[in-house]
Amino acid sequence: MEPFELRDDKVTLSELTPADFPALIAWMNDPSVKRWMPMASYPYNNADAEWFLTNKVKPGWATGKELTWAIRETSLGGGFMPAKGTVAIRTDKILGYQPGEVGFVLAPEARGKGLASAALRLVLAYAFDPDGLNLNTARWECKSGNERSWRVAWSCGFQFDGIWPADDKEHTPGNWYASLSRDHPLTATTAWPAGAPVG
Repeated sequence: MEPFELRDDKVTLSELTPADFPALIAWMNDPSVKRWMPMASYPYNNADAEWFLTNKVKPGWATGKELTWAIRETSLGGGFMPAKGTVAIRTDKILGYQPGEVGFVLAPEARGKGLASAALRLVLAYAFDPDGLNLNTARWECKSGNERSWRVAWSCGFQFDGIWPADDKEHTPGNWYASLSRDHPLTATTAWPAGAPVG
């Protein structure tokens, strides 16, 4: 599968390229990102960015098993816009991840603009489209305490399912997880749940 764009009037999801490495390196080294991505290398450098593109992003597109896009603000003039984050969806079971599992990260300076929610909705719409991935369910998971990630997922309609138990062999114990069915609106349909996790 070749990389392709998804876009609306707020965000454009496009191919991640070496031109995005400075932005990628900057947000990956930010403490607010490092806290929730303990498996990444720190300090994150150009070699790490190159490894990510060469060994994860490109093979994911080539096999169609994991599709990763750079999140960019949509430019009214059509010019190049720097990456503000990434969003991905897995279409096959990979290292314990389930089909339809989404993930995203956003640069600190880009937060508060609705970019992550807009990007996730574009990916979900493609995932559920019969002419896209034609999935029935999408899944979200994050490290326990990451309320910012949960708020993005919740705003796109995800329903909080629980916390993986300590004896779970397929997932990371203690992680929060949620799901979304294809017939559910891609927006929050309830108030912020009283029983929702708090980070």
